[in-house]
Amino acid sequence: MALLKVQQQPDVAVRDALKALGIGWCNEIEIISVLRNKIVHQAGFDPEGEVEATAKDFPPGEYFLPPQTFIDSKFPVACSPDGWLIVDAVTAHWATRFVLHFIHLTDQHICHRFGVPRARAPMHSTGFTMREGFSGKMLIPGTPLPVPPPLPPPSPASEYPEFPAFEPMATPEEIECARLWRGAYEELQSFIRETCETAGIEISGYDANLAGSPASHTIACHDMHIGAFLASPDPLSKKSNRLGVRLRQNNFKPFVTVWSEKTIMRDFQDLSDLTKVKDEIVSAIHATLQ
Repeated sequence: MALLKVQQQPDVAVRDALKALGIGWCNEIEIISVLRNKIVHQAGFDPEGEVEATAKDFPPGEYFLPPQTFIDSKFPVACSPDGWLIVDAVTAHWATRFVLHFIHLTDQHICHRFGVPRARAPMHSTGFTMREGFSGKMLIPGTPLPVPPPLPPPSPASEYPEFPAFEPMATPEEIECARLWRGAYEELQSFIRETCETAGIEISGYDANLAGSPASHTIACHDMHIGAFLASPDPLSKKSNRLGVRLRQNNFKPFVTVWSEKTIMRDFQDLSDLTKVKDEIVSAIHATLQ
């Protein structure tokens, strides 16, 4: 379980740790994990074909004890030519059954192999009661519902922090990745401020940080986040948005991910030309007023 103690490890470390236990692995879980990320973060858009590639690397139908209702069943996921995943209620039922079934068998295997005591987790019900003589008041037609207090005005926005000064990198690939990160960071944070000012959208706060604790002589396992909390300039409007721009790397090949609360997540691989990245940021900022 040492992998899980490393803060910078992605969620795949959990699956790797379970595989390392040698208790039997279910390929469908790998597919479902990628499928879940595509649906949640990219609204079911998979132009890179990651779901299909995962299904090839981890072929479904090889689990030693699958759910009884899905023995010899077809793989209920497809992808359209334009990159949109084709999923429906059958897909949801398939994923739910496999996840619950895998959790149940894994729990049994861990308890048996490592002598973990078996005990059913207590179930806590939640509810409410009303004082005597008060229930009638709640049922009177026309009684207004409680109104939440008004939101406090946003605090003045601070500036983006300086790009962290990494120690000398170990390899030329890291040096080049850090160089492109720094250039993109400085260019995009200025672009976000200028675009919001032009569009008449207020920045109520900045959300910029380096994911994880800086490790010595490397930028491995790190992401650089450039975010902003956006709000309509109209004090009577409650329209707001959260913009996210994350500088990332895969084997020291940098790329950038852009998303907001009102637009889907998109990846851009070329940091030497940020034109498409800026177009996506403009769309996300303008979505604040929609």
